Amino acid sequence: MLIDIKLPNIAGVNKVDVVEILVNIGDSIKFEQIIFVVEAQKASFDITSPYNGIVKDIKVKIFDTVKVDDIMIIIDSNEDGLRSSLKTSHNILDVKYDSKISKVYDNNLKSIKTKDYFLNDFKSYATPLIRRLSRKLDIDLFSIKGSGRKGRILKSDLDNYLNIKTKFNKKKKEDNKHIKKENEFDKFGKIKFLAIGDLQKNIANKLHKTWNTIPHVTQFDEIDITELEVFRHSENKRLSFNKNFIKITPIIFLLKSIAKSLKKMPNFNSSLSSDGRFLILKKYINIGVAVNSSYGLFVPVICDVDKKNITDLSIELSNLSNKVRDNKLRKIDCQGGGFTVSSLGKLGGIFFTPIINFPEVAILGVSKILVKPLFVLDKIITRTILPFSLSYDHRVINGVDAGKFMCLIDYFMSDIRRLII
Repeated sequence: MLIDIKLPNIAGVNKVDVVEILVNIGDSIKFEQIIFVVEAQKASFDITSPYNGIVKDIKVKIFDTVKVDDIMIIIDSNEDGLRSSLKTSHNILDVKYDSKISKVYDNNLKSIKTKDYFLNDFKSYATPLIRRLSRKLDIDLFSIKGSGRKGRILKSDLDNYLNIKTKFNKKKKEDNKHIKKENEFDKFGKIKFLAIGDLQKNIANKLHKTWNTIPHVTQFDEIDITELEVFRHSENKRLSFNKNFIKITPIIFLLKSIAKSLKKMPNFNSSLSSDGRFLILKKYINIGVAVNSSYGLFVPVICDVDKKNITDLSIELSNLSNKVRDNKLRKIDCQGGGFTVSSLGKLGGIFFTPIINFPEVAILGVSKILVKPLFVLDKIITRTILPFSLSYDHRVINGVDAGKFMCLIDYFMSDIRRLII
């Protein structure tokens, strides 16, 4: 006997769009087997067969709009009567997904006791396979944003959700473990918990990302700046009579030397593309200088260092340093750098390993100036020495190039007359 299967009334929806046809002509189908998936108002519903039988004809195509009581499929069946939950008096489709829902089902959707669970499941824009899988994995589809067409939830969305949930639970477990360990410190004496400010957290997160992303290598050397210091002190003395005098510091000459070196070795003034396929060379020379303050460590950027003279650089660095110490530094003041200098000033220590300022590829650290005895032309004489440390991204820069770059800086700093050539 040929039987027409029509579109039933689905929760008061008059028409639906066909998005999946799960059977073909000639297929043998079983009672309550899902034969179509339809969509209405961004919700996805299953159409199940009320009979066992053979598919004789399919009256709809994918993306067709079908109205209630339109014929969707014709099957050949010897069974009498309707044998599914889709009885003519019912106004909803296929509530077989959960036994709890089936038990309390009535002729009206409003009478379903498990309303929230039911609506969450059917509002989700997903295929029956995804919905069944979500129930098996105990995933609430209502909390997932689909990445498929029209927001459809795909299996990859479930996988991503599970991965995130697993990582979150693992982190939560580790955090609880750490808290438990930290609370054990008080067994040995009094302890105090000091809150970390947002600024310090941001700095810590950036440093952590940089350290985990960039393979750091650091090389060390010393520069003889005896003649430079003689010239610098004489210039400061000459300019000190000026009312608006700003002292020239060694780092100003270092900035000019770095700018000269970057022009000769542009790889040090670059960034690696996120996919690692390209090296982005910067045609401008902007150098960041780390400045410490009671508010934290900041790296304001001096732009176009190669185009400015010693006096201009001294004034600009002084102004930026004052902004940092007065907490008036703007976000734009710290942007656009291609290389960074970190100076320990008069603090102790000879060498250190500065961490690269991501996404840059190198950073130069300078330490306290020392007076050391050196053997020069058969004589032991005292010389003024500047220790410096170069950290670089080994994906971009090799050890030989790093050595050449350090030699260039030494070349310019040891005789500042070369800066004007």
